[in-house]
Amino acid sequence: MGPPPAGTSFFNLRVTSSDAAVTNQWVTLKGKNYVLGGTTQSAAAKFFSIKYNATNTYSLLNSDDTRQVVLAGANTTLLYFTDVTSPTGAGIPAGQAWEWSVFTLDANKLWLNDGSTAKLRTWAAVKGTDNTYSVTLFDGMYSTVLYMHDRILSWTM
Repeated sequence: MGPPPAGTSFFNLRVTSSDAAVTNQWVTLKGKNYVLGGTTQSAAAKFFSIKYNATNTYSLLNSDDTRQVVLAGANTTLLYFTDVTSPTGAGIPAGQAWEWSVFTLDANKLWLNDGSTAKLRTWAAVKGTDNTYSVTLFDGMYSTVLYMHDRILSWTM
């Protein structure tokens, strides 16, 4: 696999929030995790998407057609926005929940359509011990997340 086809449109993800600590921050890649990385768009991760017509959802990819955004976590309460090379069901580590190719892009908002009936889910910025904010999907059921925001991720082409 390799780079996307010529003419592929790339976009960046940026937070819009009522919380000054995270608003207008761009999503960057730190190791295998996507974090909020500052107010400079030039440092933001560059994404492109591939649509699956059967489900009307998108895969989000970074840089080439093997590196996908995966929502991953030890449980479905908090799924982290991560970078995974060629994800497959067989590659999911024991005890982990993974989702990919479930994203929707509508009116400059990133959301997902994965069949969940959870009504309180939201994107959340979770502050880590290194003071960076990880991008996560929060199920809305537990109050352990430090910063929660409704649909915080918008995209810019």
